[in-house]
Amino acid sequence: MKQFLLWWLFNAISLFIVAGVLPGVEIREGIGTLLLVALIIGLVNAVLRPILYLASCGFIILTLGLIIPVLNALLLLLADEVAGSRFEIDGLLWAILAAILMGIINSVLHRLVKDDEEKKKDTYVVKSS
Repeated sequence: MKQFLLWWLFNAISLFIVAGVLPGVEIREGIGTLLLVALIIGLVNAVLRPILYLASCGFIILTLGLIIPVLNALLLLLADEVAGSRFEIDGLLWAILAAILMGIINSVLHRLVKDDEEKKKDTYVVKSS
């Protein structure tokens, strides 16, 4: 459950940044909508991404993985359709840029959390005799 909430929060943060930076990505109606769209993106990614990647694994290998941002952009466009007028992406190019930027931001956020968890694991209690 903690992992799910963390992914949801990271999606919301990265989506907020992307919508602020890219003029072709827009979120309407405030923070509630932001959290809802982040949840939709998370569910679309959790359910459809593995199927999409498996179906196109030959093409992913053939393009040396360069098609992955396009596949992620297609998933974002699907989330755009599911969210309705609350979330708008103005075409495939903006979706590709948004997917790349969200991937970078999510990677940085996960790395920061991973480093904190590793520091906690590396803490030892030393008893003196």
